[in-house]
Amino acid sequence: MIADVSRTFQTLYPLVLVATSAEPLSAIRAFLEPEVDTALERRPEYTLDSMAAEALVPKDELERWENSLDRKKQVILYEPPGTGKTFLARKLANHVVGGTDGFTDLVQFHPSYSYEDFLQGIRPRTTVEGGLTYALQDGTFKRFCDRARARTGPCVLVIDEINRANLSRVFGVSSCTCWNTEATRYLSLLAGPSVSPTMSLSSRP
Repeated sequence: MIADVSRTFQTLYPLVLVATSAEPLSAIRAFLEPEVDTALERRPEYTLDSMAAEALVPKDELERWENSLDRKKQVILYEPPGTGKTFLARKLANHVVGGTDGFTDLVQFHPSYSYEDFLQGIRPRTTVEGGLTYALQDGTFKRFCDRARARTGPCVLVIDEINRANLSRVFGVSSCTCWNTEATRYLSLLAGPSVSPTMSLSSRP
């Protein structure tokens, strides 16, 4: 019960700030951004030279991928199955977070993957009396964002097999917060942290 009340407050209080604060954006940012733990361990550096040697990909091609990820915040790698897309994505993610307190995470989509799995949804839980309750449960991406809010460096989510899921079912109305624009930065600020860099993998014949 306490957790439900706390979650509801966290969700709705930014709207109160919009209505009552003279500087709503600053007030919302101060509310949503927690105090950062400066003692978080920094990841080791992982250079593009090292990645080029391990992945056998020319450095200039890796630089092009890195620039695209930095500019767009999302990248889709697509090649035939078994050509090392997941391997490359994880290596590139390690390069992006190298030397910072950021982290990487990976999720694999499948045909039954849904909004409730990815963002948030109501899930049944058994009680000690043997009954059922229906609690709001965070999904993979919501947990990723909550963890990323405590970091100062970039955090990268790798989505494997993105073409296997029904994307409108997985992202729902939240898909607009994945666009790297000023308008969606404000909307995603109301909902929580802005979207971190994402790499998606899609197989093609």
